[in-house]
Amino acid sequence: MKTEPIFVPAFEKSEKSDGVFVPFEPGTRVLPAGWQAKSQFKAIPVDIVFEKDVAVTMRDGKTIYVDVLRPVGAEKVPVIVAWSPYGKAAGTGTFTPALFASLGMKPGQLSGLEKFEGPDPAYWVAQGYAVCNPDSRGIDQSEGDIAVLGHQEGEDCHDLIEWLAVQDWCNGKVGMTGTSYLAAAQWYTAAEQPPHLAAINPVEGFNDIYRHLVQRGGMPDHAFFRVLETNYAGKNRREDAIAETPLASSTSRARVSISASERRCSCSGWVMAALHCDKLSTHCAQSSHSVKLCTHRAIVIALIGDGRLAKAEACSFR
Repeated sequence: MKTEPIFVPAFEKSEKSDGVFVPFEPGTRVLPAGWQAKSQFKAIPVDIVFEKDVAVTMRDGKTIYVDVLRPVGAEKVPVIVAWSPYGKAAGTGTFTPALFASLGMKPGQLSGLEKFEGPDPAYWVAQGYAVCNPDSRGIDQSEGDIAVLGHQEGEDCHDLIEWLAVQDWCNGKVGMTGTSYLAAAQWYTAAEQPPHLAAINPVEGFNDIYRHLVQRGGMPDHAFFRVLETNYAGKNRREDAIAETPLASSTSRARVSISASERRCSCSGWVMAALHCDKLSTHCAQSSHSVKLCTHRAIVIALIGDGRLAKAEACSFR
């Protein structure tokens, strides 16, 4: 018997939402080469067109808001999507640089334009790519109820990809990249088979919240998800994956929604799995299973404990 998702009130914004570009200010501007988000961040190497708080309509009529950072000029370019609930403009927020510092990174290594665990637009725009940072359904100003990784997020990102592909600055090729949650979102999106999704680059991700995150081996494992879910901040409701786990049988909506394993992916993939990392980030057997779902081409890069490359092959996106 299928069950309906369980929703509870979304969290309010926290200190993670105090980045330079967090205020809702739709419009387009050009960030000139040498611009800095704050004095401690890296200066951008080229001019960047910054389209802020752009409205994108989903198939059910709900509107999400995205930021697009792209090269100046008339040349059509591919675009990279970083899908997550972490705030599209939180790269300069209090939380992100503090966390990076604890990992041995300095703010000056990044521009601050990136989402948490996403690509830095300052680098990618200079290489001839655009970057799209969305606030997913229900996050901040985006409409609707927040859905935890599943078919809803896959469908929403599908719709965003197809919208991006027909913009006058885009060459019709859309890719995805990112770590952890951003990696998991790529499996759910690829399973929806967006026609213009050219490649995915999941780094240290998973594809089944039930098996790999909140109920590993049938045993409750909720501590990390309770931290993660604090990012589900918005005006409406958020899905409670932990409340759904007792209902997550093989036939229930909860189980089907939170697994990307039942559907096939058809885009190229460049999959990175760190064999030495903890249980939350990578499940190598799962990663291999997910790769088999790709009917086109998938390349696995497995980083051994000392950082050596276990396997790598070439994969073209442009």
